[in-house]
Amino acid sequence: MTSGADRSLFAGRPERPRLGFLSGAVFPLAAEASCYAQLDELAADLGAELRAVHTVVPDPRSLTAPLRARLGSGLFVPQNPQLHRNDLAHCQRTLGARCERLLAALAGVTGMSPAELLRRPELHEAFSYARWIRAWGADLVWSHGLAEGSLPALVAAHLLELPRVVVLDNATFDSAWGQLLPLHVEQAQLVVAIGTHVHDALLARCGAAAAGKTVLVQPDAIAAPAVRAAVARALVMPRPASAPSRGPDAAFVAPRRTSSPPRAAR
Repeated sequence: MTSGADRSLFAGRPERPRLGFLSGAVFPLAAEASCYAQLDELAADLGAELRAVHTVVPDPRSLTAPLRARLGSGLFVPQNPQLHRNDLAHCQRTLGARCERLLAALAGVTGMSPAELLRRPELHEAFSYARWIRAWGADLVWSHGLAEGSLPALVAAHLLELPRVVVLDNATFDSAWGQLLPLHVEQAQLVVAIGTHVHDALLARCGAAAAGKTVLVQPDAIAAPAVRAAVARALVMPRPASAPSRGPDAAFVAPRRTSSPPRAAR
């Protein structure tokens, strides 16, 4: 087990700011693969470490050499429903009040009760993502689009009180995933709108809540200076005193067992 001074699961790695890319389930999604180089550039400029979290991976022999390298540097959440339920239970046990507030916020925009939400397998999986992000000790979470990766990013940023970047690459805000858009915008330190039509649709939907934190970029400019500056500010934000601890010891510690009181002599 690593020491408290080194939060990494990977021994010998220097301590650098860590950007967790909460990706879609399947590696690599075309829309995400196209932005990897830009994220690498952004991370290098900031002296940060970038890792993507995935669930489904292909045969590595089918990938190009750069994508095989990306695959090897990522974090992976197995597709195991029981594991996801275990991770949900762990988060409820160690971050109970935060879980309750998250469920209340999700219930407010979905119209589902917390009990109904807790029966959703995609939410179980999102808690697994959050547990691995906690174990790695990420300093910021980044999501691209409003599909699978956005829900894990929402969960991880809420539970761990991490700054978050939301990248929106289309204006399909009326989808099932799109109903969570107000929560994503409220939570984010930065919203990156790719293209004028996305930017305008976002402001029409969220108004002032999005206006002050949204940057308009073109598809090949995700690492634009305005984005870089905002991410740099987010990485140096002080963590609240109430923020939960991170690292392997925090994410995978077993529940403490209290010893039974001694029995009275008969």
